[in-house]
Amino acid sequence: KKKKKKKKKMVRGNAKKLAQEKNAKKQAEKTTAKSNLGKPNQSLQMKCSVCMAQMKNAKQMRDHFESKHPKLPLPKECEE
Repeated sequence: KKKKKKKKKMVRGNAKKLAQEKNAKKQAEKTTAKSNLGKPNQSLQMKCSVCMAQMKNAKQMRDHFESKHPKLPLPKECEE
């Protein structure tokens, strides 16, 4: 004899409400941008005193000075 399985109906009253609240929190977290696409110059923190080129960190500034301004001394913030 074959046993027939009864299909259970999902009761979605409170579970649906909780799922919607959880999803709303998740979507709110997604909307807070974590990139600098809208603010391109905010990540550029250093500026070359000679040509005003902007760099992200001291290593880039040191590389820039060595290639573009080899005769000038390195600024203090670039020295190790």
